[in-house]
Amino acid sequence: MIFDRNSELFLGDPRYSFPTGYTPYIAPARDREDLMLLQRGTDIAVNLNSVVASQTMFANRVLELQATGTMVISSYNQGVNSYYPQVHIANSTHDVSATLEALTLEELRRIQGDGIRKVFSDDHGVNRLAAICRVAGVPEPQDHDVVLAVAENPTPQLARDLQQQTHSAVELVSWEQLPQRQGDYDILLPVSAERRYAPTYVADHAASFAYSSAAGSHKLTGRAEQADELAHRHHHGTAALPDLSLSSWWRPGPEQTASPEALRRHAESADVYAIDHLGHSPAAAAVTVRTLPAEADHAVPEAAPLYVGDDLDAKADEMRRLVQELDLRLAVVVPIYNNADHLRHKAFQSLRRSRNFHRMHILLVNDGSTDMHTVDTVDELAAAWPNVSAIHHAPGGSGSASRPRNTGLALSFTEYVTYLDPDDEEYRDGYSVLMEALQERPDAEFAVGDMIRWRKNRKHMHYVDHMQRHIEERDGLLRPVHSTLRELSFVPVSIEAVVARTEWLKSLGLVQPVGATGQDTYFFQQMLYHSTAVLTVSKAVYTYYGAVDTSIVNVVSPRYFRKYLILEKDRTAWLQETGLMQDYRDTRLEPFFKSWYLNKLDQVPQEERAEAAQVVRELAELFGDHEWRDPDVRRFLQLDGASSDEGPLAEHTAEGTGR
Repeated sequence: MIFDRNSELFLGDPRYSFPTGYTPYIAPARDREDLMLLQRGTDIAVNLNSVVASQTMFANRVLELQATGTMVISSYNQGVNSYYPQVHIANSTHDVSATLEALTLEELRRIQGDGIRKVFSDDHGVNRLAAICRVAGVPEPQDHDVVLAVAENPTPQLARDLQQQTHSAVELVSWEQLPQRQGDYDILLPVSAERRYAPTYVADHAASFAYSSAAGSHKLTGRAEQADELAHRHHHGTAALPDLSLSSWWRPGPEQTASPEALRRHAESADVYAIDHLGHSPAAAAVTVRTLPAEADHAVPEAAPLYVGDDLDAKADEMRRLVQELDLRLAVVVPIYNNADHLRHKAFQSLRRSRNFHRMHILLVNDGSTDMHTVDTVDELAAAWPNVSAIHHAPGGSGSASRPRNTGLALSFTEYVTYLDPDDEEYRDGYSVLMEALQERPDAEFAVGDMIRWRKNRKHMHYVDHMQRHIEERDGLLRPVHSTLRELSFVPVSIEAVVARTEWLKSLGLVQPVGATGQDTYFFQQMLYHSTAVLTVSKAVYTYYGAVDTSIVNVVSPRYFRKYLILEKDRTAWLQETGLMQDYRDTRLEPFFKSWYLNKLDQVPQEERAEAAQVVRELAELFGDHEWRDPDVRRFLQLDGASSDEGPLAEHTAEGTGR
């Protein structure tokens, strides 16, 4: 149903009329209060953004709809895509149709729950007021509630779960200690060693007190189908919500917190809001409870380390068995670091829409995330889907997607392999199309498609046309030779637009430089150099979102350029080894150096500019005695005696792969 807000303002004016095909679905304008009530009763709604290229300005309805527990399908906006990955960005009618057809009730409730938590945790009026105060330099109000957890038997696992909450670390005390803490907290959270609490568990409870006036909130058990009847409703008393360890309470009085029994008596007659069933589970194994003497200090046991990395040799055996048992054909390597929500709602959901999802082996390779919400999400997806595997490196991270991609390729045992970043999406069954095309041409080593790129607008990047113009075709396949990269001016294709034969790719022995940025395009240049037969498909196969505000390629600092030093040291050595250095200097070096490095340098904060500029000069030095010709580059390198801060560093934007 479409509510036409202009129905009474521009009656009969064709400029404000919907196309005739929409007529059966159009309803007249409603006042705001009625519209808000209607939105609360709707599971899925559509939002249109008139502003696209902004990280901060987008339609209010994005927040309003999520606050009412509605899944949002929206037109593109940079900020929406960066900060609300649970909002589905509509790329095509096929994309939206496939999304709705694949959507399960469990996934729908997850999307809605993530939206509610996000807006009431980060977009409440108190959050905005606190931000204004910070900018103005005045004392700011507390923008999050203080939560105190209480357990009859505090354990290391409970302490660990509560220290890793996205809301903030939560202190855990015993019931004997609780009376001494009266007035120290806003929310009391009873917990139990018989349960595991996800990193978002506390945030869900805290958010509920922003939209509900109930004395307490409660999580439900079971799957969505069992919980739906009680979810997001007020209940008087806890007859239907008997588990105290799934509840939370807003500033209970001392008589209510004297003991677990006292709180249970209070709960029997209190107004309680039931949230949903997400964010908790029974403990996977029996918990050994440490019993403390009555006179002892009930201090929380020291929490265990975050987690340990996997034994990759053991994982390899596990992956081989899984591929054989499920007859999986295409490995999709997803490198992950502290980006749980984009992983779940962008990359993974796009693969879920694929008609060949059940034939994919999805390798979620965690590069040592320090955000336990990400680790929990990886493990949860792997537990939910038999063809999804979780691989963990030890906490800390390697600095880029190289290491997890290398690990993913080493652990791929399907016939075909591709790569997908967590904040990107497969487009319209693109990987299925490439895989099936390769099945028809066993003599091709890999298949390439096009890319859809979102930055300030939507752009179809025609990789295939560019390759077909510069590489000889015989018998329906492109036939690269030694001079091919020069003919292409070394302009690469994203490896996310490629499906390769796994055995062939592994045989090359290529390793993406660990810690480097831009390594994926270099990896493609190496793939093309070694290939003899390439299959092209003139179809977009994945969507690249190039303006994610927190992405490594959009956070520019001296450290950003040092990651490129790692890349260029490896690439220059390879260019020398293959005899391609002069070709690269002649065709790619200066356009890329100016449009990418100098353009990015302009984005570095002024106080870090000099340090970053020195690193960029080190990048130039890697290419030896090259005679630089571009005036802007020469000025920056001070080759003409001019200061490098005279005039703009660069006026062009990078095209290439759009990365």
